[in-house]
Amino acid sequence: MASQASPSNNEIKLRVAEAKERDIGRKIARVDSRVIRELNLSPGDLVEINGKRTTIAIVWPPYKEDDGMGLIRIDPEVRRNAGVSVGEYVRISRANAKPATKIVLAPYETLPFVGDLARIVKSLLLNLPVMKGDTVVVPILGMYIELKVTSTAPTNSVIVTKGTEIEVHSIPNRLAHEDYSKESLLTDTSPQLFLLSENDLIEYFISSGVIDGWYEREVKVGSRIISMESDVFKHGRAIFDWRRSIDLVYHTRDCVWIIEAKRVLNFEAIGQVVVYSTLYAEGHPTRIVKRGIVCYSADEELIRACKKNGITVFQIGRDGTVRKYD
Repeated sequence: MASQASPSNNEIKLRVAEAKERDIGRKIARVDSRVIRELNLSPGDLVEINGKRTTIAIVWPPYKEDDGMGLIRIDPEVRRNAGVSVGEYVRISRANAKPATKIVLAPYETLPFVGDLARIVKSLLLNLPVMKGDTVVVPILGMYIELKVTSTAPTNSVIVTKGTEIEVHSIPNRLAHEDYSKESLLTDTSPQLFLLSENDLIEYFISSGVIDGWYEREVKVGSRIISMESDVFKHGRAIFDWRRSIDLVYHTRDCVWIIEAKRVLNFEAIGQVVVYSTLYAEGHPTRIVKRGIVCYSADEELIRACKKNGITVFQIGRDGTVRKYD
């Protein structure tokens, strides 16, 4: 299928395909050679990708077998920021971005640690394009932290450079998932559950009786206590409890379920349930440990990834039903 130019000839319509492994995490968009010519692009130039949302990516030539097929190969993070899935269509156009002077990001959930996250984010994004409104996924400590780009300077589309100031807020941008914001829930007249927090998800999941057994909340795992001595502490030794907390541990006759809850199934939830179940199993070597994630919204690709990695997804629908994917 050939690519389709819009009437203005400044945009071209392409069908979304999965990025190959070598391109994942590099903000690359591989498009037809004809598209590159028509938009007067060169490899390494930037394109704006318009789906349900808008994002920006770096143009690369197509794979030989794709040329002339009207495809754009982009990875899951770029697809998410464009609001599209594999098989859907986007429009692309030439884009420009200035070197970023400052970028501000905020987490969707409370950060599970305190540290210099800005430095990590900068190293991850260095020389890559970023657009205001994008979600950035940061791998750290065996988890995946999702951050929303809340502001960019001097323009909405920027390139991260060595001189860019990165600021990461600690206050969560909790209602940033627009499909499930409080406003969209309260203006929707269809019957639904008003599940506005992770605690609501857990409480409803427990009451649903999907798992038969007894449960514990906020179960600590990992190293019990870490002592630290620093010049920061004038009174000598300061002791902190850095243990991680599992949202929900369900005990059944046959196994133990380690369950994390997130309103939207995401990389962070997957990383957390893998780490927490591993730590729990180390402390309880005679028990069979299973992994689960309770969520309100779930992307099909992440559900497939969970299935392949032994993680059961429990999705609570707006009608109150609990769908199980394993």
